Amino acid sequence: MSGRRREAGAADHPVPLRDLAGSLVAYAKKCGADEAEVSVADGFEFNVDVRRGRIETLVEAGSRSAGLKVIKDRKTAYASSSDLDGGTLRRLVRNAVRRAELGSPDECAGLAPREGAAIDAAALRLYDPAIPALDSRTKIALATETERAALRDKRITNSYGATFASNEIRSVLALSNGFVGEYAQTYCGLGVGLQAGGTDDRVEDSWSSSKCHFKDLERPEEIARKAVERTVRQLKPRKIRTQNVPVIFEPTQTAWLMGFLFGCVTGTAV
Repeated sequence: MSGRRREAGAADHPVPLRDLAGSLVAYAKKCGADEAEVSVADGFEFNVDVRRGRIETLVEAGSRSAGLKVIKDRKTAYASSSDLDGGTLRRLVRNAVRRAELGSPDECAGLAPREGAAIDAAALRLYDPAIPALDSRTKIALATETERAALRDKRITNSYGATFASNEIRSVLALSNGFVGEYAQTYCGLGVGLQAGGTDDRVEDSWSSSKCHFKDLERPEEIARKAVERTVRQLKPRKIRTQNVPVIFEPTQTAWLMGFLFGCVTGTAV
């Protein structure tokens, strides 16, 4: 289903992404940019939320986008658009170059130098053709079965629902120093959130699995088992005496914490 939908959408923009990115770089140079970086992406996403056996939200959508960075006299401007019409993108480039002229110079502004070695994107195994081959019914069934398996445990009193999500994306990056690269990537994820306990001692937790390859995704029964274990382990907690002790974060919390900190120190945030 998703494959046919993507082919239909591709007809709306017959220019290949690689050619489109290269032409925008050339146009930025023509408009006066000293250096330019263009990224173009084509993607398809699916997301379904199931709660108590019923579908609450269902999203199937394709998208295309272009991002641009231009540098002129060490001054930088950014622009992006989800409209890949040729006229729209050329206007986007012209406006970006004009805005760069109004900025403040930065002696560190510039493209990264090209590396001599080429990267084989296919060798990274970021794309799994099995994911776009999945039909919508199969994806919905995975979420439904995950929640059903979790609710079989009588200690679970409620469900926040189960979710299956998948994403397919192809990205192209073109630079004015001659570099052009592209890669395709897939993602799929499955998870469920649960509650246990009564009104005065209610606890909640969840578990999910996300992978680039569908065969590596944890099965619904395994995800449900882990979600149940993580939820019911919080029942009947006991207090500990006040003390100074080392704190150990489990992997999921560590990932969240590190992700937050990394977001704070990215170049654009700084």
